[in-house]
Amino acid sequence: MTVSPSVRVPDELWRTWRARWDRFQSAYVPQREQQWHLMGEYVSSYWPRPGLRVLDLASGPGAMGVALLAQRPDAEVVCLDVDPWLLEMGRRTMACEPRVTWVAGDLRDRDWPAAIPAGGFHAVVTGAVLHWLERDELASIYRGVHVLLVDGGMLLCSDVLPTGTQRIGNAARGMLQRQLADQAPAGGESWHSFWSGAEAEPAFRELLELRAQRLGPRRPRVFPPIDAHLELLAEAGFRDLGEIWRLHEYAILLAIR
Repeated sequence: MTVSPSVRVPDELWRTWRARWDRFQSAYVPQREQQWHLMGEYVSSYWPRPGLRVLDLASGPGAMGVALLAQRPDAEVVCLDVDPWLLEMGRRTMACEPRVTWVAGDLRDRDWPAAIPAGGFHAVVTGAVLHWLERDELASIYRGVHVLLVDGGMLLCSDVLPTGTQRIGNAARGMLQRQLADQAPAGGESWHSFWSGAEAEPAFRELLELRAQRLGPRRPRVFPPIDAHLELLAEAGFRDLGEIWRLHEYAILLAIR
């Protein structure tokens, strides 16, 4: 579903905010580009044949999909997100990219797979979204992903996935936060500055109002341990599970159908 606000947003403004989004997310997600590249390498090495189909869940403006297409020009990527502003940002900054399909869908809805045009995906990827979801929502998402994947298809999740005791998890979280703070450029973007800046732009008003309606109040973040994810994935039918990368409390989880 394409959103067409009555106020036309200039393409240059979208490009400016796309660059600002990527800078913001690179400071928010540790080694973001390296993670995306690694996930793309796993997908490419596991599915080297032409005709690769990938589903990017909670895609935002499609940064992960862009990284994957750079590695696999033959791929087709479906980007799903509930946020109309970020979806429109992706559409408008990748308007000449026929390999990407944009889909509006809410992972909190148990029927979210119905929004996908077709199943048969070789890989499903997601990043920095699991920590917003409750256990029953994660269980539903993993069941839906299992249905959408071909036999042998893979799910790659990048997120805060604590391991060890609570004390170990707290230490890892503190270490990661200090590392990100040390790496952040002076005067860098924060969550508050990014979104307050977007809300101050008149051309975005209608889309951001629609965004607020669809997302609802901001949720508290939830950080289930990686073992909880592995348990839910096994219950959903995934047969091979494991962690393939970690930086303190941030990790990439791989599950194969």
